[in-house]
Amino acid sequence: MNTENNNEKLDDEEKFILELKADIEQAKEEFRAGNFITHEEMLIKLEKKGLIKRSDLDLYNQ
Repeated sequence: MNTENNNEKLDDEEKFILELKADIEQAKEEFRAGNFITHEEMLIKLEKKGLIKRSDLDLYNQ
C-alpha cells in the first residue's frame, strides 16, 4: 500500500473537515444575526429562477 497516497487522502479529508467546521461556524453566526431565509422563501426563489416548477412547490404547500 502506498503511504504517500494515504497521507494525501488524509490531508484532503482533514482539509474538508476544517472547511466544514468553518462553514458551520459561519452559518451559526449568520443565524444569530438573523441573516437567513426560510425554506418557503428559498423554494420561491428557486421557482423564480426556473430551477423548480410550481407543481414542485405545491407538494410542499399541502
